[in-house]
Amino acid sequence: MRRTKVLLAGVMAMSLAISSAVVPVKAGVITGSGVGRYVAATEKSEISLPVYGMDSERLHFTIVAITKDNKSLGNVFETMIPVTNGQVNLPTINNKIVPNDMDDNYKEDLASYSADNLVYIFDLQEWWKDDGSIEENSVYTSNKYNFSVLGGTKQKGSLSFKLVNGQLVEWDNDNVSLTKNIIDRVVIRSAKEYTKTPVDFPEFDVVYTDGSKVEDGVAINIMADKSEGGESKVVRVKDGKIKPDFKLKSNILCAVGIAKDTVNSKLVKIIESNYDDITTVNTFVDENGKAYIMNGIFNFEDKTKPFNKITIEKKTEAPLYTGPVVAIGVQPVEELKDISDDKTALGESSGAAVKGKRIAPGKDVKVADIAVVFEDGTKVHDGVTLDNFRMKDIWAEPAHYKVKDGKISGIVLKADEQYKLGFDVTNADYNNYEVVGAYKSKKLLRVYARYEGGVLLKYDYDEGIEAPEKEISKIVIKKTDGKPSKLPVSTSCLMNLILSDHGYQPQGVLPFRLVRLDNKKSTLVYSSKDGILSLNGEAGVWYEMKLDKNPLYKLKDKTVFRFVLNKEGKYVALLKGYKNPDNLEGVVTSHYVDLVRLDGKIPVGPALDTDECATGAKYSLKDYKIIYNTKRALVKDIPVQFKSSAFKKPVKFEVYNATKQKVEKVVLSKDGKLSGLKLIVGNDYIISALDKEYSMKNAYVTISNDGKKLITSKAPYGEFKGFKLVKREKALTDEKLANRVPYKLPVYVLGNNKKKVNNVTLKFISPRETFEAKVVDGWVDLSLLEDTNYVMEVVKGNYAIDAFPLTVKDKSEFGAKKYVFNHLSCGSVQALYLINKKQAHKNDTTLVSSDGTTKVTGFRFGNGEYALSSRVLKNVKVPELKGKNYLVLDVDTVNMYRVELSPLAYGNFKVTTTVAGKKPVKNVYYIDGANKLQKVKFTQKGDKLTFNMNSMARYNTVIEYK
Repeated sequence: MRRTKVLLAGVMAMSLAISSAVVPVKAGVITGSGVGRYVAATEKSEISLPVYGMDSERLHFTIVAITKDNKSLGNVFETMIPVTNGQVNLPTINNKIVPNDMDDNYKEDLASYSADNLVYIFDLQEWWKDDGSIEENSVYTSNKYNFSVLGGTKQKGSLSFKLVNGQLVEWDNDNVSLTKNIIDRVVIRSAKEYTKTPVDFPEFDVVYTDGSKVEDGVAINIMADKSEGGESKVVRVKDGKIKPDFKLKSNILCAVGIAKDTVNSKLVKIIESNYDDITTVNTFVDENGKAYIMNGIFNFEDKTKPFNKITIEKKTEAPLYTGPVVAIGVQPVEELKDISDDKTALGESSGAAVKGKRIAPGKDVKVADIAVVFEDGTKVHDGVTLDNFRMKDIWAEPAHYKVKDGKISGIVLKADEQYKLGFDVTNADYNNYEVVGAYKSKKLLRVYARYEGGVLLKYDYDEGIEAPEKEISKIVIKKTDGKPSKLPVSTSCLMNLILSDHGYQPQGVLPFRLVRLDNKKSTLVYSSKDGILSLNGEAGVWYEMKLDKNPLYKLKDKTVFRFVLNKEGKYVALLKGYKNPDNLEGVVTSHYVDLVRLDGKIPVGPALDTDECATGAKYSLKDYKIIYNTKRALVKDIPVQFKSSAFKKPVKFEVYNATKQKVEKVVLSKDGKLSGLKLIVGNDYIISALDKEYSMKNAYVTISNDGKKLITSKAPYGEFKGFKLVKREKALTDEKLANRVPYKLPVYVLGNNKKKVNNVTLKFISPRETFEAKVVDGWVDLSLLEDTNYVMEVVKGNYAIDAFPLTVKDKSEFGAKKYVFNHLSCGSVQALYLINKKQAHKNDTTLVSSDGTTKVTGFRFGNGEYALSSRVLKNVKVPELKGKNYLVLDVDTVNMYRVELSPLAYGNFKVTTTVAGKKPVKNVYYIDGANKLQKVKFTQKGDKLTFNMNSMARYNTVIEYK
């Protein structure tokens, strides 16, 4: 299995922007764009499973084989599957789950079992890898979290299931049988027990976004968790308030709002809503009878958002329904009213007009017969078949409607859902006909249904069902030459953006619109609860991203862009004013979406975490021993090319060990290749060109586990093929300027984000260089070395700074540029915060080694993100102390999220370590970069030895005994 690393954000829920695109559709590929469909002999698909209550890290996944009589045959395969964007993705082949990192040998083993003889298990346990190390989450661990089956209180340490006809069905390990529970989500909740006493649900307001009261009679549902014995109650608004008169248990989930599938559910959204269902908000009432908005599912500890109102935003000018409401999920006859404007279906196939009643979204609609004619108006002959795809279930077999007497009949669709109607690639007439008016594909018409007995409506690509209704009373097709039709190239493009409120995750779910500038149509899109905005558009079209009216924010900058192809054949969103899609400065995903608060306030809470790290003992040497690997493997000759030809001129390459954060060597290529390179197995490397005239994209590589291949350590993964040089537009004056990363950061005074900082100079200290930079009008311009830790100090100005290791990490595999991160936590850094000098080191914490022998203070080490490693180096000899009694100690700060050393080149670190047998110490030294001993002041009390260092993870310590 490939070793994976999880990058977790600090103040941001995600720390990078992701750009992706739907690739051109080819024969034999099923695509979500629905332009064509073909299922090969080996059926491949993917199940995307939402994960609630867990926003990062990984699930341990095991495949277990069982016999026909349900006896275990043991594990077939195990791995760690990352939770990304609130979901896990499970690739399937022939009704079996086949993880992406499963190699051919395991696949061969898996193929020997039938799908019915496989059980899959999710848990939060640690996992021993092939190299002997242990992989384990740092937050979501088995002793702190459980799986909540179907969102209820029935909690388990693991979740077992089978794949049955494309659905995940819960497997009962105790009774060795399938249950009736369909697993459509994974719910993780704290194992902590909460007080559950009867409490009254307090009164709350119901208002519109302008502050006006919602009219009397509008039904509000209060829905307490059934699995906790909770009940549901419908209460109607009176005088803009809800007085529930409703008891429930404290500290249980209670959804409040407009229930799904009621008549008002498609007419409004609720501003306070915290999940995809935008018509309700998850709340709970604590044991003191106070209500709060739940921040994350089953989170009863966060009480930062009191619940005292719901704010309704209407999607339409129509008044809200105030009539009778029946049980949730039952289609109420009262809701199916005649259309007020007497809208009719044309019904051309029968010649009779048909009155329609609007059907609640998601309910079945029987559609009027639809005429199928040629362009001259003549009927299409009997037997021609049209295929109908439901876009929500594009993988399923489509419905087929045969033409009879010039029409298709018996059409049933879900109300207000998108379908595609026409000729699938598997249709016998795929090459013989086209559908007039089909959107680009020429084969499939976008449609939806809304009215019982009514005709189909045209689904608008840009506005969806919010567009004005356009009736489709007939389908017109035309004959082609019968030659194989060229499959259309999909130019649908997706990008994910990070929303930023002065470097913080913004509050709540925000409404955005993606506006096409050619036709002014727009699509309403909501950001996710963790501050991510996903936008889907079409290549070549100019768009503007706008933030809809909301009570909290406005957009800082106008953003106009279009999707264009870069050199790698990927669509990227290029800002207006830029022409080169390979210049990441002009790519939308290389920037944060900056928001400005309407109230002018600064974000709530400290800019940096200040809790003490008391969890150092959770890491041990086996967790990060890969950092200390010394075994090297010889890399075969690496080609060096320019314009596809061998580049014979010698080129200087820097070989940087990113795992150990140090330059290992600088080497020269010869005769178009780099030879004799030996790299440490299991360590990650960045190889860059140091040349005034030529440049190249940095190579991010590592040695394969078998030591035989050089492979890329960033997506797309695979064997590294070689270096490709390009001529610089302008030669550098100094090769040391190569590969530097320019960056500009705002500088604030903590607690006053409006104040422009001036007359301040910052010093940036790293193991490789030290430089000073002035803050001008609240900004500091930097030129940084990649993957190098810089610790900051204020050298001019009446301020201090809570230092942390600032580092640049490359995110090109996501279509993004290089970003600045905090190497303590891998959280994105969007600003630097100055503090009062009196507050300097007030937030320092203590870091303890896993064996408890060593601790370090004097730095703000964060909230458990770092580990402290303390090792006795038995094989290191000190010539200057030959014949004397001494010990060599290596004390390192380690970034566990990335499995890297994290050297700190500046500080005043107080190290306390345990001396075996209380041996009296004569001297303490560190071995400097020239391999010379440098004396260090120390004190000893019993078995505790304390000494000060001005850096960490740079030099070995030598303890000389008397």
